[in-house]
Formats: sequence, C-alpha cells, structure tokens
Amino acid sequence: MDVVAILTESENPRHYWTILKGRLKDEGNETVTNCDQLKITAHDGKNRLTKQ
Repeated sequence: MDVVAILTESENPRHYWTILKGRLKDEGNETVTNCDQLKITAHDGKNRLTKQ
C-alpha cells in the first residue's frame, strides 16, 4: 500500500488498489500476484509484518 500511496497520491490507496486489481482481472491481465507480507525490523527492534 505504501508504494501505491506514493505513486498515486491517493487518499485511500487500499481502495485504489482494489479497483485497479478488479479492472486488470476483467481485462484478462494476470500480472497481479498474491504477495505475502514481509517482516521488517521496526524502530523498537522487533520484526513486524508490513501492511497489505
């Protein structure tokens, strides 16, 4: 979501991404893949999952 927010400057990047995925699927485009969340070290030193 962070990348979508930066690239689109959308106020609601999750909604933007959901709509875009639906449009791509309707067009037969299968470039969208399911990606797992990544664990990244946070400021407190703990590993936390990234947002989806």
